[in-house]
Amino acid sequence: MKRLSLREALGATVLFVVGCSIPLADTASLVTNRCESSSDCTDGVCYALPTGNTCVATRGDLAGVIVEVRPTPGAGYGAGASHLFRLEDLGVLLAGSAPGGYVVPVDLSLPPLVDIASGRVTVSEDFKPSPCLALDGSIPVRVEMRPVTHFVGLTLPSLEASTAPYTVEGEGYAFDLAAPPGTYDVYVAPIPFDTLAEQEQAGCTPPPPLFLGGQTITHDVAVVLEMPSPSHFTGRLVVPAEIDVEGWTLDMVEPENGKLVSSQHVFAVPTPAEPPDDPTSFSAPFDVYYHWVDATTSPIVRLRPPEGTVAPRVYWDFASAAIFGDKDVPLTLSNLDLTPKHVQATVLDEDKQPTVATVTIQSKGLSGGASANASYTVTTETGPDGQFEADLLLGDYRILARPKIDPTKALAIAEWTVKKDDLCCGRVVTVSSKAQLRGRVAAPSGTPLPDAAVVAEPPLPRPASFLDQVLGLAPVLPDKATSFPDAGGTFTLGVDPDPSAADVAVDFFVRPPLGGGYPWLVRPRVKVDGGGTDLGALTVPYPTVVTGRILDPEGHTVGPAVVRAFLTLPDSSNSGSLTGSVIPIAEAEADAAGVYVLALPPSVAE
Repeated sequence: MKRLSLREALGATVLFVVGCSIPLADTASLVTNRCESSSDCTDGVCYALPTGNTCVATRGDLAGVIVEVRPTPGAGYGAGASHLFRLEDLGVLLAGSAPGGYVVPVDLSLPPLVDIASGRVTVSEDFKPSPCLALDGSIPVRVEMRPVTHFVGLTLPSLEASTAPYTVEGEGYAFDLAAPPGTYDVYVAPIPFDTLAEQEQAGCTPPPPLFLGGQTITHDVAVVLEMPSPSHFTGRLVVPAEIDVEGWTLDMVEPENGKLVSSQHVFAVPTPAEPPDDPTSFSAPFDVYYHWVDATTSPIVRLRPPEGTVAPRVYWDFASAAIFGDKDVPLTLSNLDLTPKHVQATVLDEDKQPTVATVTIQSKGLSGGASANASYTVTTETGPDGQFEADLLLGDYRILARPKIDPTKALAIAEWTVKKDDLCCGRVVTVSSKAQLRGRVAAPSGTPLPDAAVVAEPPLPRPASFLDQVLGLAPVLPDKATSFPDAGGTFTLGVDPDPSAADVAVDFFVRPPLGGGYPWLVRPRVKVDGGGTDLGALTVPYPTVVTGRILDPEGHTVGPAVVRAFLTLPDSSNSGSLTGSVIPIAEAEADAAGVYVLALPPSVAE
């Protein structure tokens, strides 16, 4: 596609006139970016936008802008789904100068949707429990399609649809779903009976859920999905004689998000293990049916105790556990020690004063030499005296204490080792004060902006796998911090420090109210040291503007819609590829006529 310069873009498109407008927030008390002539604009140009005469920038320096369009439920096309556009793919380069005002007209045409009308899910020929089926062979299901993006920081909403509730007399179970073309993780979950008794009365056991990762959805998508015949996983859980696993549940989940892909086996009273005269262990047989069609990955076998039991959740990589096949597989908890240790501790600040907090205690490694990954987590609250207590298994733990009342107190992270001969009491988790990020926010005219939200949030790490999350191996993210300047534009923002470094990096934003005409001020990866950082005087710039209409494939306008912009950050390991990290830089609303005005910061550099 030919790349258009700003001059060519302006010449190729008719500009909007002021008479067409989008609804604005109540701006009576806001400092708004409005003008009558360019003399009202400091180092900017007065420009007639659909929202009114606005001071705009005369330069731009934004490479790699991605625009997301998400029509709201009232829109006539594509409602609920997200549609992504790379401006460079549309021939728009936001770089250079424009003495007459940096305003780029861009109509965003939504792609034709993959329309799944009367979609049905059937089961394979060798797994047809007739009481489960409708007359056309379909089964009731819930379908979830999660868009796959390769950008850290860009999460799109899942699309979901369900068939009608189960009725034996039903002629079929169909769902309707419309999705933008793209790559999706597809999850198909048969709708279960309300109770096991209903299932047994119908004489029907629904098949296990099906997970299909990385599916490319096009207009050639089939409207009938046949679930393959499920595999059968059988074996025995070998446990020490003193461990009672009655009521524990064994199942299988997919490795990315932990979604169920099997039936669930609830253990009854275990039987003596072989040989029969072995008094040290018991053997509890299990069998589950499961679906797994991805030969490049392996599901996770999960063992869960009943809620409230002082016992861990245990995980096995299925490919490693069932290396010789999925029949008669032994899962051993030979040395798992479930003897609880009662622990009492206190959350204090640096002045030894009690701090009310939410406390999460997550194991990093349990004692006892279990032949699988085991995880034990407790979440509790302190009292007004800062004290909390918990029953813990022996092992190593990470403790997170998040203060609830005092906003100046930071997230505290502590490491504990709980041993058999430890005393119950006396442990302390110390919370420090948040590092202070200070500054003053003003418009280009020097007028303070007290209504602009000031936000600091940690850069998102690359997504952690399900196992890393449940085993406490995923990084701990500080809390997002938000504040507002005072009447003079001065702000102080408390930022959680990084316990492993002298300073912490945050993505910093000044976000003026929607409809005020000012863009966000964006500073990626701002360093905040433990003693605080003063950003000084910050001037929210005049915007670089991208404006146009949201259109459907037939050229009709689509609205209302939410429009967001993201900027791709440099990624040395994926230069020039459709991967990496993004940071949000703007948000707008398209009106019912599909008209949007996206006020972008001219640059995210100092």
